[in-house]
Amino acid sequence: MDTAAQGEDQMEDVVSLRVLRRILARHGLAPRKALGQNFLIDANLRNKILQSAAPGPEDLVVEVGAGPGTLTPGLLAGGGVVLAVEADRRLAAILTERLSPFAERAVVLVADVLRLDLVEAAAAHGWATRPALAVGNLPYYITSPCLFHLLETPLRWRRMVFLVQREVAARITAPPGTKDYGLLSVMLQYRTVPTVVAVLPPSVFWPPPKVHSALLRLDLPGRYPSLSPREEEIFRGLVKAAFGQRRKTLANSCRAWTEHLGLTEEFTSTCREADVDPNRRGEELTVEEFMRLAKALAAAIPTPTPDAFGTERKNHRAIHQSHQR
Repeated sequence: MDTAAQGEDQMEDVVSLRVLRRILARHGLAPRKALGQNFLIDANLRNKILQSAAPGPEDLVVEVGAGPGTLTPGLLAGGGVVLAVEADRRLAAILTERLSPFAERAVVLVADVLRLDLVEAAAAHGWATRPALAVGNLPYYITSPCLFHLLETPLRWRRMVFLVQREVAARITAPPGTKDYGLLSVMLQYRTVPTVVAVLPPSVFWPPPKVHSALLRLDLPGRYPSLSPREEEIFRGLVKAAFGQRRKTLANSCRAWTEHLGLTEEFTSTCREADVDPNRRGEELTVEEFMRLAKALAAAIPTPTPDAFGTERKNHRAIHQSHQR
């Protein structure tokens, strides 16, 4: 591509469908369904995303699925630094060209975000100690694994703003006792304060997806005090077990899990000590009640064995696989 065309690519606003199509055609590209590529083409929505994220001069912004750079210039306008993660090497090349004037504050990483060590990537540029934001238009098929991966990454997260499938946003924000309330609700509400900022029609994307979307904001830290590492591991196992068989009472749905812990005899009495009725169903318990019970169970186990709760990664894989329950 000649120098004049590169200059045009840097200056043009890819939120315009006409411009986006022209730039992609110039590079011989088209949206790839296999990568869940649905590009944002609504300027008002882009502004709402940027306002919700509110990046500042001290922030590190991790942009997930940066694409051709619809959001990136606006994220840089806050004065901070950006790690733009893009799995499609072809789009990353376009974005690298477009961001060349910001080379000192923006780095494009060609990577699968689920396999990326973000702390290492940020540290390589001296950015790992900055307050951190995560922003992006998530491919729907990696939404849950991506959220857990980011939350498990020890950066100084203060906010995450993502476009996600409407149904996933409903599950994340669902209150106890509703059909959408489940494992994903409890785990995300424990770690963050989730808010659905807006529900969006397919027409704000190109090509339009077959589902509605939502703009989801996750503020950190959450409203609950953090559990200790041991209590949190029990909390994960408890929540997974409680929602494994939704129609059963807590005592019955957790039976196999408590047998594995060697707590079958003590489980009912521990529930009552935590002021949690073991005859209630998991979907009726609040996040606070799950936390209270996890703390009580942790106190009831004198010495955890190495495999008492399963490995941390195994528990997280189970969470990812169960998030649609």
